[in-house]
Amino acid sequence: MKVYLIMSGCGCPRGLNYVGEREVMSAADFLKGQKISPSHVHFLTSKEAVSVDSARIIKKALGLAEPAVVNWLNRSAPAGDLWKEVKKFSDEDPNRSTFLVVSNVSVVENVLSSFARRFEPSFEIITTKGSVHLVDTDARTLAELFVP
Repeated sequence: MKVYLIMSGCGCPRGLNYVGEREVMSAADFLKGQKISPSHVHFLTSKEAVSVDSARIIKKALGLAEPAVVNWLNRSAPAGDLWKEVKKFSDEDPNRSTFLVVSNVSVVENVLSSFARRFEPSFEIITTKGSVHLVDTDARTLAELFVP
C-alpha cells in the first residue's frame, strides 16, 4: 500500500490563505507527475478547514472524487489508530491500493515518526506546509517527495 501524506497549506481556522493555496497548487502539480490513477485512490482529509480547502485543490488538479472527510484524522489521533482506520478503507476496497491523505503538521509528523521507527530509524522528518511524503508499506520505505 502506498500512502501519500500531504500537509495542508498555510491558513487560519477559516481556511487557506493565498500562500497556502500556492503551496497546495505546487503539491498538486507534483502529484500529477506521479501518475496516480483516480480509480485506485482512497482520498481522505481531516475536517479542518485548511485541510478541506487543500483537498479541494488536489481533487480538481487530479480529477479525483470528493475526499472522505474523516473525524479520526485529527491532531490527537495516535498513528496506530490512523493505520487501523486506513486498513479498514483498504479492506473494504482492495483494488484501491493508493491513499492520498491531507492533514495538518501534527498528523503528518506523527504518522511519519511512527513508520520511521519501524522502517527507517535514520529518516529525518522535516515537514513543510504543502509538502508530500510517501509511506510504502510493501517496500517498508519512507520518502520526502516534494517540498514547495
